[in-house]
Amino acid sequence: RVGRNSSLPFDSNSFDYILACHSCYYLDEGQSMRDNLEEYARVLKKGGHLVASVPNQDSYIMNDANQLEDGSSLITNDPYNNRIGYRLHAFSNTTDIRDYFSDLFEQFSFGSSSADYYGIHEKVFWVVCQKR
Repeated sequence: RVGRNSSLPFDSNSFDYILACHSCYYLDEGQSMRDNLEEYARVLKKGGHLVASVPNQDSYIMNDANQLEDGSSLITNDPYNNRIGYRLHAFSNTTDIRDYFSDLFEQFSFGSSSADYYGIHEKVFWVVCQKR
């Protein structure tokens, strides 16, 4: 099925687990990261788990990005030239992630990844949490 982060083509309470690898932080026009999380929570069963990666504010993709009022950033510099003009939501630390997700999710576990792809330094947080 084809859908968007803020409009998943599945019934409510459909899944025990969602894996959102490098995806949940892409924002459609007029949508926020909160809209995406609400949609993920909608399709998860009560007690279901979300496993997601979210960008670290220090990751290469956030270099020179324009910070917007809703906490997202407009990408202006992408060495791969495929995300310029996209809105992404990044986080500075795990406390910020917990605070942002906690209305919908609980039982948090965090990890992080830092990789250097031939001079392009990607940094992400991994979060595992349970729907309230």
